[in-house]
Amino acid sequence: MFEIIGIAKEPIFKLGERGTFDEFGTYPTSVIRIGTDVMAYYAGWTRCESVPFNVAIGAAISKDGGETFEKIGSGGPALCL
Repeated sequence: MFEIIGIAKEPIFKLGERGTFDEFGTYPTSVIRIGTDVMAYYAGWTRCESVPFNVAIGAAISKDGGETFEKIGSGGPALCL
């Protein structure tokens, strides 16, 4: 059984910069605790011309028990083939 321990008042991730893999949205896929830090692995998506969208993965870290997260890197440019 799962227990809801809190609900964020605003999104925990900002949208990525223009052209990055998470420019148009993100959604968490896995969250784990490592010592006092909380790691969030997430998927980001961007729009493409040849296909409706592209999905890639990223990571973020929380040093305050999961209240806020900071992305680890920008994720680089989105690749749409």
